[in-house]
Amino acid sequence: MLKDTITYGGQIVLTLYHENEELDLPNRRWRERQKIGRYWLEFEEHSVDTAVEFLAEDTQAERALLSYQHPLSPSGSHEICTVMKRLRCEKKPSHIFLPGNRGFRLPQEDWDLLCEFINKYTGMDLEKAPLACGDTFLFHYVQLCYEKTKDGSILAKPQGFDRLDIQFKRGSVICESQTRHLDPAEKSTVTFIPQEDWDSFDLFAYEGDQLWFYAKDVTFIESIRFSMNFATVPTVSLERNRYQAKYNHLGKPDVVQIGQEKTNLRLRQEQQETKLLGWWLPKKTSSYLIQKGLDTTVYDIANKMLDHRWEEVMLFDPYLLDKKGKTALIDWMRLLCGSPAKNLWAVYYHKAEAENAMTLAEARRLLATDWSLFQILRRNANCLHLVGLSQYIHDRFLLCRAGSSFSGISLGTSLNSLDSNFFCVHILSDPFARECWETLWGQMGAHTVETEVIPHE
Repeated sequence: MLKDTITYGGQIVLTLYHENEELDLPNRRWRERQKIGRYWLEFEEHSVDTAVEFLAEDTQAERALLSYQHPLSPSGSHEICTVMKRLRCEKKPSHIFLPGNRGFRLPQEDWDLLCEFINKYTGMDLEKAPLACGDTFLFHYVQLCYEKTKDGSILAKPQGFDRLDIQFKRGSVICESQTRHLDPAEKSTVTFIPQEDWDSFDLFAYEGDQLWFYAKDVTFIESIRFSMNFATVPTVSLERNRYQAKYNHLGKPDVVQIGQEKTNLRLRQEQQETKLLGWWLPKKTSSYLIQKGLDTTVYDIANKMLDHRWEEVMLFDPYLLDKKGKTALIDWMRLLCGSPAKNLWAVYYHKAEAENAMTLAEARRLLATDWSLFQILRRNANCLHLVGLSQYIHDRFLLCRAGSSFSGISLGTSLNSLDSNFFCVHILSDPFARECWETLWGQMGAHTVETEVIPHE
């Protein structure tokens, strides 16, 4: 059998034994290492006669049957299950964990590198099972080959099993089940012929009433629908920090269908179900503390939100036409007009005869002389509305709408001060983004005193 050992700074992270005879390669010795943080992470594999840590009478070992999808399974094949014995170690590697496993001693980026190394050489995903560190494992692999025929039947080759169970499913519902009893000594092929339409199936194999193999939610590709756009991803250059915004939703993609396409009824109902279920899913509201000089984070957030086929986008900032913020004005108009949205609203507070604010005519001339903005407008055919309100609105918003779907962010500082302040950015939940949109749209209708459309209609 093979023995794998992974150590970090001389401390054992994992000890793995692979029991199957076909994996027993005499004189095999393999070693890999990588420096992570202060210590070397090392992988070593060689052949051994026995798993000395495991004794026949050992009662402390945990026993389990793992599918290939389990994070502790080294198998990467849907045709292989893993019979696992595990000896848990109470004392975990101190180079990785704090005393009492109260947390990680490693920084996040080093832990990610360690898990990536272990997954590469063992197939185990410790990101989902970190307390496997320090433990010893014995693996035995059980294989069952199966495939789908052209007529929709399932063909299995159950060598060594005396019973096979299959459950055909449509969605999450079992629509049909079948059982076959076999002679383990015979090399036979079993065909399951379903009488109902199915999307996936569960397969179970037994020997002497003991489950030795299972595969759940098995699917086969019936058709593939490609949506391709060979155009270069458009980028928008901003002046500050030389930021490059990227938009992927421009252009009409070419659609290629391979195989049988879903019926219109099924497509429509699946879309309806997704929308209905979406009502009950919790909406994630995130907040970001932006430190001084990290304004590119705000551009990333805005760029990601704008990279969608919104029908309309509104940007609210009372100081949008501040004379000290000419660069910010141009950058944000480039950012807005670079998006796939066609109707864009940039709303500001109209300061009558204020010395530190541009007039609407001055803002129009400034934007008209920006060659990059002109090219973006010509390419995307956006319609940009500059709107001045007599009503002062203190907070800053970027709000987006597509039908009854809404999204948005709230900015804790003016656009022309992004690089000089500490402030927060809040991702608004969909219902609150809708409330903000409807309220501020109403304010536009009631308090607009000047407006300009670019390009001029």
